[in-house]
Amino acid sequence: MAGLMGDLVNSTQALSNHASSLNTIGRNLSNVNNSSYARQTVQTESYAGPGGAYYTRSQIISSRDAVLDRQVTNEVSATGAAAQNYQLYYQLNNVMSEQLNGSIGASLSTAQAEGTGITGGLSSFFNSWSALSASPQNYGAQSSVYSSAEELVTRLNSASESLDKVQESLDASLESQVSQVNALLEKIATLNSNIVRMEARQSGSASSLKDDRQAAMEELASLMDFSSTSEEDGSITIKLPGADGQTIVSNGTFGSISISKDGDGNNTGLVASFGGANTTLSPNSGSLSVLDPVNTSAIIGSLRGELNALASQLITSVNAAYQQSGQGDFFSGSGAGDISLLVANASSIVANSSTEAEGGNSVASAISALSTQSFSSGSDQIGGTFTSFAAAIATDVASNLSRATSTLETQEQMENLVRENRDNLTGVSTEEEMSSLLRAQNAYQASARVMSIINSLLELVTTRLGN
Repeated sequence: MAGLMGDLVNSTQALSNHASSLNTIGRNLSNVNNSSYARQTVQTESYAGPGGAYYTRSQIISSRDAVLDRQVTNEVSATGAAAQNYQLYYQLNNVMSEQLNGSIGASLSTAQAEGTGITGGLSSFFNSWSALSASPQNYGAQSSVYSSAEELVTRLNSASESLDKVQESLDASLESQVSQVNALLEKIATLNSNIVRMEARQSGSASSLKDDRQAAMEELASLMDFSSTSEEDGSITIKLPGADGQTIVSNGTFGSISISKDGDGNNTGLVASFGGANTTLSPNSGSLSVLDPVNTSAIIGSLRGELNALASQLITSVNAAYQQSGQGDFFSGSGAGDISLLVANASSIVANSSTEAEGGNSVASAISALSTQSFSSGSDQIGGTFTSFAAAIATDVASNLSRATSTLETQEQMENLVRENRDNLTGVSTEEEMSSLLRAQNAYQASARVMSIINSLLELVTTRLGN
């Protein structure tokens, strides 16, 4: 009788263990396409007890590997930076190509021939002065100078405004991603607390929560790089990049990221706060390393500086020549954003100097000659001719986009390779799980059959004892 009772206990526990295995296999199969999920197995330990019964203790074991996870996290962070850098130069290339050459990928010669963009506008402007020098008192030639000058001013103003819009777009992306970082820091801290609580009750019971935490950490890594340490209680401590990186998540406590601004409300950098302490955040990787105002201000500022240098040189050079007419300045302003036309109308444009009789063309000829003048970046505000300098701005941005594209493609391949290595060791194999499923089902059915036989024997014994 005691032996049958022991067998009944063994069969009951076997059914429970097999049911746990079936549930775990089902969970594995449902996550076969989840790249952040690590395959789970049921580990069972048996020990002898009274009455011939064997008692079992089982727990769910995750195949998660900390080294592989760290490799994936690092590559995700690098990809985040590469992708954001590509997006930055994609926007800038669209703006600069359109504004400077008239369309994406247009050449200097095409822009000059078709009169498109700033480079084409410069050619049209100087060509109109050339036509005026040939017919100094021709109203049609004067009108051409006036309209080409108006168009050139409009294009320079528009280019400056376009850079403003790119900066606004980058600022909006920065705000959005900082909010995402803060939400993820809170999520990881919450998962930490839940994992610690569950692991304290039963080791290995928080495997699914650890997968969720790893997914959150990889999402965080795409935004900013960080270092992480696994604690004995099952929590993860996250620190900012650097040898003396400030803690930003500790168990269930989390900090935040904010954007610092100057007195005019312009973004100037990133600040990390934790436990009342603030420190400057300078991500080395992740998309925030690109969107960091220190970085974007330098890139946008450099392009704006080149546009302003172009416009300022134009203002200075044309005004110097036009002042010989005795009519004052032709342009006003100091850069691309505020350049404007000072002459009141086409009929007020003068082609001759104040020392020439009417019909002279020295002013028109001097301004026309500016189209081929090569300036020196050492003594002047630009280097080369007006059109070549303008075209070079677009060319440089296009080159940066090309490099960013190549870098992103290479980095995506690296990330895919590291993910594939992790999946080979910790990912779910449909074939393997189906094989395990069949074995577990057969074992469950066998245990159920044994339990049914034991139940029949117990019923027979009790019936005979009753008689």
